[in-house]
Amino acid sequence: MVWGRAPKSFARHLPGTESGSSAVEFALVAPFLLVIVFGIFGAGSVLATVNGLEQLSAGAARSAVGGLSTTERDSLARTYITTNVGAYAYITPAMLQVSTSSNAATVSFTVTTSYDMSTSPIYLAVKNLVSIPHPVLVRSSTIQQGGY
Repeated sequence: MVWGRAPKSFARHLPGTESGSSAVEFALVAPFLLVIVFGIFGAGSVLATVNGLEQLSAGAARSAVGGLSTTERDSLARTYITTNVGAYAYITPAMLQVSTSSNAATVSFTVTTSYDMSTSPIYLAVKNLVSIPHPVLVRSSTIQQGGY
């Protein structure tokens, strides 16, 4: 008998031994494939949330350009965010926080958005599958005040 090969008499008694091999291979590969697919979906959802925060803060900063005072800029920025947050599917308005600040030294106005994803179902489902950022996402946009 040669090592590594089944005897001919044994192989003759098992006709059609390859009929279920595809099902077994699929059963072995499917869990890994599903983890990869759900990980890609989750990571994409987190990136969509990050992109939404960036767009909201940038749009709010652009809308604040028309304000004549810090109070008016703050009001314009918050109104922009309140009006447009519904356009972003992955952002829940209740979990979004907005802060604004004005810097007299650099003559600039900053809009900062922060979003807590720790209770998001997508974040909870994929946080152990893929490496994703801290559940509190923070994005800022700064504009220069005035026309110079």
